[in-house]
Amino acid sequence: MKMKTRSKVVGRLFWALLCIGVTVFAQEKYNLKLTLDKADGNYNVGETANVKLLLEKEGQPFADARMQYVLNWEQGTPVKGEVEQGSDGLVSFKFDKPNRAQFDVSVLDKEGKALLNAEGKPVSASIGAVAGLETYRPHLEEPADFMEFWQNTIAELKKVPIEVLKMEPVPEASLRKNQRIFNVFDIRIRSLGDIPVSGYLAIPKNAVPGKHPAMLTVPGAGSSGAYLNNLKTSRNFICLDIGVHGLDNDREKAYYANAKKKISVTRGIEAKETLYFRNMFMRVLRALEYLKSRPEWDGKTLVVQGWSQGGFLATMSAALDPQVSMIMSGITAGCDFGRPLYGLPNSWPSPITVKDGKPAKPKAAETARYYDGCFFARRVKCEAYYAIGLLDKSCTATYTAYNQIQAKKSIRLHPTLGHSHSCVNPDFVQRMQALSKEAEKAIILR
Repeated sequence: MKMKTRSKVVGRLFWALLCIGVTVFAQEKYNLKLTLDKADGNYNVGETANVKLLLEKEGQPFADARMQYVLNWEQGTPVKGEVEQGSDGLVSFKFDKPNRAQFDVSVLDKEGKALLNAEGKPVSASIGAVAGLETYRPHLEEPADFMEFWQNTIAELKKVPIEVLKMEPVPEASLRKNQRIFNVFDIRIRSLGDIPVSGYLAIPKNAVPGKHPAMLTVPGAGSSGAYLNNLKTSRNFICLDIGVHGLDNDREKAYYANAKKKISVTRGIEAKETLYFRNMFMRVLRALEYLKSRPEWDGKTLVVQGWSQGGFLATMSAALDPQVSMIMSGITAGCDFGRPLYGLPNSWPSPITVKDGKPAKPKAAETARYYDGCFFARRVKCEAYYAIGLLDKSCTATYTAYNQIQAKKSIRLHPTLGHSHSCVNPDFVQRMQALSKEAEKAIILR
């Protein structure tokens, strides 16, 4: 009897402590919303941006808290302030010159401590804005022999035969449902240097010769191969999704972790002929050559899409391959390398470092001039779609490259996104859908 009584007491104590724990650790659901009076965050110089701050608790406005903010200017001193409870929740700041602003807000409770949300994380939010975007220009001077260097490099690539080193079918059972309308292959193609093109090729089942547009997807930075789960396909398109380091596809994490130790995109930066990017660029062009050699290609539509490093590669491809008909370049890396020489944030991969206002490594700074995405953008003649995250701290000059393009173009700014692949341009999505439908009609009417 005593044992049963003790068990009951212990059981009740356990449940009591559990309930107390739930009460102690449960947090209210808070949400902080920031909105600009211009939805895209794009202002003119001289305009004032107005940010509305709305704190909600369980979906209802909540005023019993303090909101502190920091306004960080790309050029200028940070401004700190506080929105008192009961105020209208509006903060304004003026763009007196071309500039970029990041507005960060954190919430404090009555005791002056960080207010926590349901996950136990501080309640905070950020939003970005820019002014004078159309005035941004490169800070380096383009080399006089810029195109001569790249034409000579392409001539070297042309001497290497387009040789398929591997082409193994991927079992349909390994594919996602939306990929099963394609025959998918694990493929390797010979390129300039010792590193091949490596990726996944997707050909529409029952493809018709000469009727299909083609799309190449190029990757962001990282030491990976291509992944089946990341294979980007578009209906009726021939699709090629590549890594750029010649690594095996869909391998274990340890394989890529080991490869990372040997890969550096700034390796060989002492000379333009030896920089790692040189042969990487040629692997992208070789991938395009292969797509154009496919009998299914319609001979006219050749799309390249990528984000971050991939956006950089997409811009480069359109500059060096005149048959590229359209690009999607999101959160574009590799642009305006000279920014740190003028006290501005650098853009990945940041090849120029500064000492006493001058390049710390003059040879690296000279090489960077041959790889700056802005100079490739000047040579883009096809449809170009770009997207920017206004909170992006890694790729800070997408808009500088965009301004160099003298062709049909469209850009989309995302004030609440940073360096994110969610930065898309809806105009590009619509255009791809239209091209897919055009291809379908051509196939039906063949």
